[in-house]
Amino acid sequence: MKKNNQSENLERTERLREENNLLRMKLTAEFGMRHSGSNLDEELENEWLKYIYNFEKSYADSKRVKIYDFIGKPDFRKIEEVKDSEIESELNKLFALLYKNNIVLNCLCDYEDKVIYKFITEELFEIETDDIRIKGLNHCFIYEEFHPNHEYDLKNYSEELFIKLYDGSWDEEFDKYRLCNKITVNNIFLCQSDFTKLVSDFHKANSYFKIENVLFENVKFDLSSGKAEVSGIVTVKLNDSFNMPNRYDESFKIYFEINDFGYWDICSIEFEALTVTGKWQV
Repeated sequence: MKKNNQSENLERTERLREENNLLRMKLTAEFGMRHSGSNLDEELENEWLKYIYNFEKSYADSKRVKIYDFIGKPDFRKIEEVKDSEIESELNKLFALLYKNNIVLNCLCDYEDKVIYKFITEELFEIETDDIRIKGLNHCFIYEEFHPNHEYDLKNYSEELFIKLYDGSWDEEFDKYRLCNKITVNNIFLCQSDFTKLVSDFHKANSYFKIENVLFENVKFDLSSGKAEVSGIVTVKLNDSFNMPNRYDESFKIYFEINDFGYWDICSIEFEALTVTGKWQV
């Protein structure tokens, strides 16, 4: 009996291997996909290849439809017709309907229910999406992609900068897209590559410090001029093994300019600690 089971398993594995080879050939012939090898076992790879094939097939045959049509043209009330006491329940109904049809709307920040209800019924419903329905596949949207929250972005970019300064995670190839071509650091002009070297040297000299908090005191921006300024205080903590005061505060100002794609780039930093040796030494 044990021998028969082993034989059946081998036959099943061989059938899956042949089917996987066929699926890979179909993906190459029909969609131009190239197979780069896989570490999955035959059964898992079979499930994955079937999913990819079904997706590519559905995508190739699909058309673009409005989200309102995609979810079945439901009846809904205009924002002007919804009382304040009803807005939460009406919004929940919309979210449930969207989720049922694999439409996911995420918000990075908190907004009043009225704002999101109005966005869904007046804007999201009019957006076109691929008419594809595959189990596990969601059509995802982010509110801020349509209505940027500039204060959130500026705070997020600023905090991210300080975290990367101190944890050494700055990646030149990726993070350079957060910088203008030339950047001023404490009134000294640097190109992007020089700034990367400064960040690397700074981290080596300050590896005993960790970011504890970034307090924002002021965030202001002017879309007409494409400029912004963020100021606040960074608190860093020294490794507990050192017998000396272990918290330090330093004020900062970061200046931004908006690029051609509508994103904020850092163009100037005022942060006294940002030197090759660092302000705080142990």
